Amino acid sequence: TNWSLYVVAVTNHATLEASLGYYINPLLNMVVGLWLFREKIDRWGWVAIGLAAVGVLIQALALGRPPWIALALAFSFGAYGVIRKRVAVEALPGLFVECLLLLPLGLAYVLWLHGTGADHAFSNPAGFAWALVNGPATVLPLALFAWSARRLPLSTIGFIQFLAPTLQFCVGVATGEPLTELRILSFAFIWLGAAVFLWAAWRRSRSERQALKDQAALV
Repeated sequence: TNWSLYVVAVTNHATLEASLGYYINPLLNMVVGLWLFREKIDRWGWVAIGLAAVGVLIQALALGRPPWIALALAFSFGAYGVIRKRVAVEALPGLFVECLLLLPLGLAYVLWLHGTGADHAFSNPAGFAWALVNGPATVLPLALFAWSARRLPLSTIGFIQFLAPTLQFCVGVATGEPLTELRILSFAFIWLGAAVFLWAAWRRSRSERQALKDQAALV
């Protein structure tokens, strides 16, 4: 579902809104981690979440509607993270089962495209090659995410997840998607929230390392 939403967003020139969703997702993971896994959020974490919430509200004003694509992407990927963390299955076997369950739907879609004459991507060697490349390009990130979701706190996973939306934002701007003043302000709040999040994570990590050093010195 998440990947389908993302593909729809990109093909409909909504890459900036999609990037907003993936900026929101790490902060959403913090809330979900608190709610379901009793992970702690310090005051700086709440500041980051608050800034992101303001950014979403401004984005809604800029679009003239709630940013449904962004919210759907954030919540669907957040739900996937929770499922992968709760299910006691290793990354690759779990991903294999996911792909196996989706295989009938994928085949049905390809057959439907062929039946309606809309399978242009498969009618030439270049298109077919790109379609084949899409498989590993999709599976590898999901496998790595599933592997990390079983081993890391959701808040830590969120740290890394700020990289992808930054690249998506750059792609959206480079391809000429409209970037109004309100949208810039919205992203400014999101980026500020991300910066607070990263600073708090660095600060917490430094404190933990110092505590370990102090403990080792006492031994």
